Amino acid sequence: MKTGRFSLLMCLIVLLGVFSVPAFALPAGTSVNVDGQALKLAVPPVMHDDRVLVPVRDTGEALQARVDWDNAAQTVEVAGRGAVITLKLGDRNAGVNGLPVKLDVPAMMVQNRVMVPLGFIARTFGAKVVWDGQTQTVHIFTVPTGETVTGKVYGRVQVPLILPAAVEHDFQDKIDKVTATAGYWDLNAGKVTLDSTPLFNLQTDYSALYRTIWDGGERICFSHEPKENLTVTGVHPGYKVSTFSWTGYTMPIVYCPSGSQTAMTVRFERDEAGQGAGRETGKIVVEIHRGAQVTEKVLTPPLPGNASGPYPVFVYGSPDDFSVLADCESFSGAEDKGSLLLVEVKGDDVRWKTVAGEHGSFIAGAGATVVKCGERIFIDDRVLDLTRDPLKLEKYQPIDSLMNTVKDKFTYLPQPLRPVLHDYRDVLLVSATGADEMWVWAVQGDQCVGELYFDQKSHRLMVYHEGKLTDQQTLPASVFAYPILPEYGCGSWH
Repeated sequence: MKTGRFSLLMCLIVLLGVFSVPAFALPAGTSVNVDGQALKLAVPPVMHDDRVLVPVRDTGEALQARVDWDNAAQTVEVAGRGAVITLKLGDRNAGVNGLPVKLDVPAMMVQNRVMVPLGFIARTFGAKVVWDGQTQTVHIFTVPTGETVTGKVYGRVQVPLILPAAVEHDFQDKIDKVTATAGYWDLNAGKVTLDSTPLFNLQTDYSALYRTIWDGGERICFSHEPKENLTVTGVHPGYKVSTFSWTGYTMPIVYCPSGSQTAMTVRFERDEAGQGAGRETGKIVVEIHRGAQVTEKVLTPPLPGNASGPYPVFVYGSPDDFSVLADCESFSGAEDKGSLLLVEVKGDDVRWKTVAGEHGSFIAGAGATVVKCGERIFIDDRVLDLTRDPLKLEKYQPIDSLMNTVKDKFTYLPQPLRPVLHDYRDVLLVSATGADEMWVWAVQGDQCVGELYFDQKSHRLMVYHEGKLTDQQTLPASVFAYPILPEYGCGSWH
């Protein structure tokens, strides 16, 4: 009975703030979840003046923010999701994007960890905090999720967009100057919000080929060839932009795990010995970049039959526990086919798995887009469920059905229309792109929950919700390309 009363009292403290007490730990077993995932905290959350405080680094990084501590000034900066928060130990005056904000409680040091008010951090980043007294759990729901507690939806599903606008085409010096702004597609309301604040300025060689790696968070990376100059300036303080150049036989996959300051590059390295008869073999080289430190792993697979490869097409996980999906091209019969291998790397333990089901080869078929939503990997109009054993690549009907709705508009293409896949959290984004128009469908739970249409000639963005036109926006005339959509950290060509 005492335990039940204490749980109810704690619920009232968190939600209503009924009295003030010195900082003390919450009941044993109290946990913090971010979008349904348990948050590992260096020290337990504490209560001070009716407010819950949590370790800033653990919480900030879980919200995909950058956390920087200045020991001399005793200040911490948390940057991400379009906001920069500055807090000083013991000071109720904080800053958000340079503007003063008054705090209910200041940041403080507990067990040698900087603790910050959870409600303030969450609200500033557009998240919602919910207390579940029955399970003694603090739930944080970020804006793009739509996770539920007891059947109620908290937070909106907003898909971020990057809109590239050409400022100048310098044909004499053969350079492009581009300024990018942001947009947000609200799937619940069927609306698009455009933000005119510049995210960054990009300058490249004219018609340069580069890759944008962006999962919708505060990290944006550009991968390009060394011979092509690419510089980024004027970066918004809520974002962090980096660039990668590469050398070697093929362009690598560049992967930036969410909430991490590390990056990984994965490439195919050709083995000159044993080539011939239209076949090439080699190995997968993985480089893990932690600041200036670079470590390398070499993966040599058991190739099936007379296959070529392995050509890495996708990577996911963390630098210490990751998996690589590789394509093995085979030349048998009139049509080139490919088979897939999945290599799982945990420290020094390397395991190879064969994926059943053939697909058109990534190499011969001019490339396929690959994304990961939850425990499923999507490749063109097929899906690989990672929870199944054995692994098998199967047809994914929702994508096939969506592409059939517009295939008649692309009869001029020499090859059948292929989907371009993106993703944001649990939302699969399927797009079809033509010369002057682009369709994007949002898929959740195997159902289409929204449609975005971009007419490049009229510079109009149109939003459809539940089959009806619910919003339309006129983009600036300087927007010269289709919106950049987020992906699971591995990027897309531009």
